[in-house]
Amino acid sequence: MRSLLALILLLPPPLFAEEANPAKPVTTVQLGEIWIKPEHSAPASVVALNRSRLSAEINAKINTIHVKVGDQVEVDQPLVTLDCRDHQSRLIQQRAELERLQSKTTEADSKLQRALNLKSDRNISQEQLEARDTELTSLRAQLKAQRETVSQHQRNVERCNLNAPYAGEVKARLASEGELASPGTPLI
Repeated sequence: MRSLLALILLLPPPLFAEEANPAKPVTTVQLGEIWIKPEHSAPASVVALNRSRLSAEINAKINTIHVKVGDQVEVDQPLVTLDCRDHQSRLIQQRAELERLQSKTTEADSKLQRALNLKSDRNISQEQLEARDTELTSLRAQLKAQRETVSQHQRNVERCNLNAPYAGEVKARLASEGELASPGTPLI
């Protein structure tokens, strides 16, 4: 009996078993054709990182506004040009005063050196020597202050041109050509 059971197991399956399970047709489709990509939406608004009201930093008449509402601007692009003639004139005056003080300081330094030479020969009093030294020290202080004044006037001339601090879009023009702009007056 055992041998009969082993023989049945080793024999191929009956031919009628294949007919009982007929082949089923199979179709293939690419995944991209049937894939449904999930989409999500949510109400939101975009807030700009930089939103500036650009203002004048000096008193001057507005000569030209180079942009209009909706224009895209790049960093350092000119936006507004102010009338700078008064500020340029003051800068020239202050530079002339600086040159005058430099000349007087050079002269005072020479006088002090001559006084020091005379002091070694005892041909000048200590009081006169101190007066020359004080004059030179005073002129050096005036020269330092004048350099700062020239620097301030130079910055004022540079402020005659209002440039874009960053790339962006012009949302509003708050002034017109010909108007007088004063420090803090919003222009763009």
